[in-house]
Formats: sequence, structure tokens, C-alpha cells
Amino acid sequence: MNPPPNSRERPIPASRTASGRLEYGLPNDCFVYGCFNGSYKVTPTLFDSWIDILTRVPQSVLWLFEENSSVAANFRMVASKRGLNSDRLIFARPMEFCAHMMRYAYMDLFLDTTPYGAHTTAADALWAGVPIVTLQGQSFASRVGASLLTAVGLDELICKTAIEYVELAVSLADCPERLGQYKATLNDARDQSTLFDSPQFADNLESLYRTMAERNFLGLKPDHIFATPSSPRHHQRFGISPNVPAECQKFGLP
Repeated sequence: MNPPPNSRERPIPASRTASGRLEYGLPNDCFVYGCFNGSYKVTPTLFDSWIDILTRVPQSVLWLFEENSSVAANFRMVASKRGLNSDRLIFARPMEFCAHMMRYAYMDLFLDTTPYGAHTTAADALWAGVPIVTLQGQSFASRVGASLLTAVGLDELICKTAIEYVELAVSLADCPERLGQYKATLNDARDQSTLFDSPQFADNLESLYRTMAERNFLGLKPDHIFATPSSPRHHQRFGISPNVPAECQKFGLP
């Protein structure tokens, strides 16, 4: 059974071993970019950006998720047409959850997709200590990576343009010290960031639902609301009277 979303119960990848990369089909002397998102999230434009990154970083490979046999064949075909040696695309097959998390140890940098970005895979990568480069868009689906990076204190990895996305991904391949700092930040985030605090997340969500119900019973118009766990009833924040109407009490609101 998988752990709750973004919980601290998930396994932590062990340190790299000398033979680890070979076990996953990865060369030992290359920088490993990776993306374990579903292939349907990879657009032609994004793939061109990845080709650009790999071309500018000759000693690098791209580690992708192989959902089925046609995925690898199609990606390799397109890479060849773009003039890239298709052997530089490495494919990871589905694995049991714990084994899947362990292999993140051999990924150097996660490249997010756009406009439909990583969700669970991004949280998994950050938990495993793998920095993410993301391109923030305007929709919810294109802003999840940015939100997660902000939560762990790495908002400098959030890009606003495709050019910035490529430039950052290329530059980090030649900055082991900077990547090491990001990994250290992520290691601390496992215990300190609210991103991985599932009980607090559940409490915040419950407080928001309670506030929504209270506002509805009081006839207030929809508005932006924010969870404030330190103030259980949230009345001062939202201008709600501490005297909850009898209608609220009928529905079990404290």
C-alpha cells in the first residue's frame, strides 16, 4: 500500500552505489536529467527544449518513464529526426513503489513538463532530494511544480520562459556545488517543510471546509479563504461572529 499523499512515511532513497547506475541502464560518467511524468505530458515543443538541453550538455542523458513499448520507440524516433543520438534516452519501466523511489537516487535533475506539469512525480522527486526545474504557466496544472518548489524554499528553480528553462537546466549540469546545496535544502525539507506534513495538511483542509460551511450559513458571498491552524475557529480572520448560528450546529460544526 502506498503512503498518504506527500507524507513522511514514504521511503528515502539510499546513497548511490558504484554499480547502481548500471543496474538502471545509466552510464556512470554522465549527468542524468530525468522526468518520470506520463508521456502524454510531453509536447513536441517541450521535447525540442529537451533536445536542446542534451545537445548543449554532451555528457548527459535523459531518463524517461516507459509506460509501454511504443513510448521508447516513438521518443527515440523523434530524437533521431532531431539529430540526437537516441541512445541518450534511457527508459525506466514501471516498478513497485519502494523500488521506484530508490532509483531516484541516480537522477541529478528533474525536468518538469509543460503546460501539464508534474504532480505526484514532482513531490516524489523533491522527497528523494532531486531538484526540479519547472516552467510556471497560468493554469493550475502548469503551476503545481512552482507551488511545490516554493514550499521547500527553492523558488529560484521556477522559470517564466522556455528560454530561461533551457538555460537553467544547462547551467546546473556544470554546477555540482549549487546542486549539492539544493539537495541539502531538500534533505532538510523532509522534516521541516509543510509540504510533507500530511496531518497538518488534513487539518488545514478541514478548517477550510468548516469556514466554507460557516460562511454559507451566514449568507456571506464567496471569497478567498486561508487556513489558519493557530486559530481553530478562524472567526477573526474572516469577519465571522464567534457565535455560530444554530443552523451550523445542526450540521455538526463546533
